[in-house]
Amino acid sequence: MTGEYNPYQAPLESAIEGEVARPRPSQLISERYEFEGELTRRHYRDAMRRTKFRGDVWSSHRTLTVICTLAVLGCLWWVFANANSTGEQVRVLAFMCTLILAAGAVMLRNRWIIGSLIPDNQLLIGSIRGWLDGETLCLHSKSRGITSYSEMNSLYSTAYNNELMVLNFGSESVMWTTLPFDFFPDPMAAQTIAEDLYQLYPPKTPVAPDERRREQPTDAFRFERGPNAIGFDGPLRHEVTKGSYFDRRSRRIVRGTLSILSISGLAVALSICSLFGFDLLIGLWILGTFVMLVVFARLKRWLSARRTKEDTGNVMWNSRGWFDEMGYHSMTTAGQSQLLWQAFDHHEITDQMIVLYPNASDFCGCLIGREQFATEADWQGACQLVRDHTPAHPGVADGAGSIKDPPSPAQSGKSSSAAASA
Repeated sequence: MTGEYNPYQAPLESAIEGEVARPRPSQLISERYEFEGELTRRHYRDAMRRTKFRGDVWSSHRTLTVICTLAVLGCLWWVFANANSTGEQVRVLAFMCTLILAAGAVMLRNRWIIGSLIPDNQLLIGSIRGWLDGETLCLHSKSRGITSYSEMNSLYSTAYNNELMVLNFGSESVMWTTLPFDFFPDPMAAQTIAEDLYQLYPPKTPVAPDERRREQPTDAFRFERGPNAIGFDGPLRHEVTKGSYFDRRSRRIVRGTLSILSISGLAVALSICSLFGFDLLIGLWILGTFVMLVVFARLKRWLSARRTKEDTGNVMWNSRGWFDEMGYHSMTTAGQSQLLWQAFDHHEITDQMIVLYPNASDFCGCLIGREQFATEADWQGACQLVRDHTPAHPGVADGAGSIKDPPSPAQSGKSSSAAASA
């Protein structure tokens, strides 16, 4: 059923002193396992909510819940044991309600993003089939027109429960593969595979962007290139996303989260001032401290993005592939995929890139930069293929966008944090 290597044994020492050699998935999985079934959004939600895949989020929720519970119990004790007047009781109860509402707003926002927004925008929904071995994970959805091959050595993290496994190939931990055990002819064998892979690739804190995808892919394509195909190859840079609906969606999500955090923090700070009878000066000091923390967080993020730009030339990833009459084909170091035109809900063409959206939301998309095309004729031809086969973005009247010269290397923009698929 599985290979000879025991994932629970001590790590193997490599030939280089001090370096630990991680066993390959092929040492655990010695044969091919086929699967087939109906994948639903509930499966993706369960992958988030009922496994340890994003344990960092649920751990913060539990910590916040414990803090609020202790604070509420303390407030109730104060009300019944120490409050000497109705006014003091009212202030304590007001603080307690404010704290609960603030914590609830933050947790609901995170739960919506992690538990609904991201799972509901996964690519493979509906009837799927494929196979899994020690080298490759193959997925095919006939209804959506999607076929993908992912290299098992590119796994970043895994998770499982008693019903399904999660295979995550990107360090951003935004797009992943969910495979219920009952899709396999032998569910117990599938669960054993999940348990073994979990020992090698346990859940990790997300890291964006994925440094591995900045390397140039060199594998041979598994798909046949159609006649008159238009190829693309090279790096995609952050600045090309600036001004697109893809970028705006990302910024709205970030702004919404920061707004909730700011309003909740301000409400709690003012409630503390009221509770302890602080004067206006102390209230302003608390407010100023909170504002400085928010500014510091934003500055830290900006400096991190700037360092990343200096180190990598602001490259999001390297990809290569082509457009043809069938659809879009792409490869990164993590794997390769074929998406027929029917897989896309709409498209967006800007001066600098093409975005193909597989869902009605602008949350995730396939991005191809203008600079990845060898000639202006290739860029124009790819844009025309996209217009001929997919609907335009609802916010763009003609779906064409304006065609201008690509930006100079000196131009730059802010990076986008929404999900992107090469």
